[in-house]
Amino acid sequence: MTGDHAEKSDAMAQLARLREQVEILMREKVSPMVSDANDTVHAAAHDASEAVRAGTSSMAASIREQPIAAVLIGMAVGWLLGRTMR
Repeated sequence: MTGDHAEKSDAMAQLARLREQVEILMREKVSPMVSDANDTVHAAAHDASEAVRAGTSSMAASIREQPIAAVLIGMAVGWLLGRTMR
């Protein structure tokens, strides 16, 4: 019986050490990597948002400069879409 108790005690000690190692790994390696990935995604989303704003602004300026061409292009796109949806 003391052999079983010693084996259980040893297994519990090994589990405690393993749990401590996992906690250290999470704190020192995984958490910083997740934080870095979050920062990268946030920066990419910001850049994409800025690109869309710039493109929208550029398109609006083109429409203001050449409204007739913009209307004709819009009509042509509408006609093409209508033809393909039949």
